Amino acid sequence: MNLRNLALCGLVFVAAATAFAQKPPEGMVLIPGGTNSGTNPLAEGEIYSDGYPEKYDLKVSSFYMDKYEVTKAQWDEVASWAKDHGYDIGPDSASGKADDHPVYMVSWYEAVKWCNARSQKEGLKPAYYTSPTRKTVYKKGELNIEDDCVDWSTGYRLPTTDEWEYAARGGLSGKRFSWGDTISHDKANYCAYIKPEYDESGGTRYHPKYATKNASPFTSPVGSFEEGKSAYGVYDTAGNLQEWCWSWHPKWPGSHRVIRGSSWDLHTANCRVGFSLSYLPGSSYYSTGFRTCKSIAQEGAKVAEAATEEPPESKPASPGALTIAVVDADGKTVAESTTGTLEVDRKYVKGDRIVVTGAENMAVRVDPRMLEAIIYSPKKKITYPIPSWAQGAYGSNPTKYTPYPRRPAPQAFLGEKHVITARIPTEKEVYSYRNVACNTMDKRDRRDPETDAGGREWPEKIADDMYPHACSNSEWRHSCIYAARNAIDGHVDSTGNHHGWPRQNWGPYGNAGGEARPGAALKVDFGRPVEIDKLAVVVRYNPYQNNHWKEATVRFSDGSEVKINPKYNGERQAFPIEKRTVKWMKFTKLIDRREGGYAAFAEVEAWGKPVR
Repeated sequence: MNLRNLALCGLVFVAAATAFAQKPPEGMVLIPGGTNSGTNPLAEGEIYSDGYPEKYDLKVSSFYMDKYEVTKAQWDEVASWAKDHGYDIGPDSASGKADDHPVYMVSWYEAVKWCNARSQKEGLKPAYYTSPTRKTVYKKGELNIEDDCVDWSTGYRLPTTDEWEYAARGGLSGKRFSWGDTISHDKANYCAYIKPEYDESGGTRYHPKYATKNASPFTSPVGSFEEGKSAYGVYDTAGNLQEWCWSWHPKWPGSHRVIRGSSWDLHTANCRVGFSLSYLPGSSYYSTGFRTCKSIAQEGAKVAEAATEEPPESKPASPGALTIAVVDADGKTVAESTTGTLEVDRKYVKGDRIVVTGAENMAVRVDPRMLEAIIYSPKKKITYPIPSWAQGAYGSNPTKYTPYPRRPAPQAFLGEKHVITARIPTEKEVYSYRNVACNTMDKRDRRDPETDAGGREWPEKIADDMYPHACSNSEWRHSCIYAARNAIDGHVDSTGNHHGWPRQNWGPYGNAGGEARPGAALKVDFGRPVEIDKLAVVVRYNPYQNNHWKEATVRFSDGSEVKINPKYNGERQAFPIEKRTVKWMKFTKLIDRREGGYAAFAEVEAWGKPVR
């Protein structure tokens, strides 16, 4: 039994005695502990998967949970307090359509820190700490804290994935939703894009009441669907926004955190209460928010704030000798810092670029709306041109070169204030087992559409200062929306339309059945030797195109190759391989499963670690 389960089970005796004697905190409901066992139902054409398993037991102790998703008004109140008390979050760290709508564009890290701030604001001991000693409250940065860094008996926290589902089921077992087996827009705010037999929404796609012109995201005020709440009184379990959970995804521990519920822009099947997704904890989306929960044992206890001096062994890596600068088109330094954080107080203009120097291994975040990238720079210097669309050009013209997808992240690089961070990552971060193919700030190699019609030639390599790096000899319509770099950017949502962020993908020119444009390939260069033992892919999953590659050959720099056979679904599919040390891999001989329709990879991954 792990520490989390031991701690939670240890609370059950106290919780059982006090649960019904105490009044839930304002805005929360009591979730009575117990066990919920059952089977997730299938409709015609559906299958069981990692994100929708057949059957399992849910066993939890009694706890309190927010009735509603955290609203923008709640976020602003707590985040304003947090900003003045040593936290690196504030009201502007997240977005919301209105005060009574759920807050979105919140990363897992930000949600966890907000939980701590809410606890401290109310005089309660916070739940999350920077190390197992639990002496320093987690207030800053992006720390992948584990169960032993959590005080499970106190403070506000994110629910575990089991707690979330148990509360959402509301005592029902073997049902698709919190209320039964069918769904309609009377019960939830979701996208009836792919309609299985249990969707009774009629002819609409987005929710007819909330999908107003030019008003995306189409969120709804929390608590709008009385018919859709669980028997425990929990609202919006099947729509509005997806919600962060504490738990690591069991298939990707240490990499992706679990997401539960569905959202205004996700399909009917995603609304099933037993369905889950997983995202990188640093990611933030228009479709993702959170709600908090609280253990019962110490309800009402007022405690002193934890110590603030962090033990030497758990201090985060310092910026070291890294220098961050923004340089303009004439080579003039606009702003510079050696502290690990650079604030730029002006709007980006054409020709601006970010330059970071000082080490081979760097952890860089070029904008708060983008994920931090752990990159390898043999030149000890990286240059990142500010995307052209941020300077006025939208950057999606397929006949004009642009190095980025149309939106690296919503609102990234816009406005008159920007924050860039860079640090030297720890040895553990660099050399631990991870997806060594991920680079959230990879650049696109230059190609000339006039001489490269159809992508027959490999492009001119310009992104040689940072790795991993993806490139291709074929990109559909030459558009940045289908660029190779999209396949290693860490965003794995494979559904929805082509153009909405983060739903870019890589797909070659001329998908037409059989082998996708003979010779078309996607190459991922690691820049140095890496030892890998597993590949993973997420295929483009869109019924409008209704196609995917049923077979692909992956070639490696050591001369070896393997064949993989992906299935047509929107989930991450893992392919264990014999361990090997390589410098690059190339996906080629891509075989469509049918004539016609666009096939693509939303993401490709290689799991292992760099060779020291």
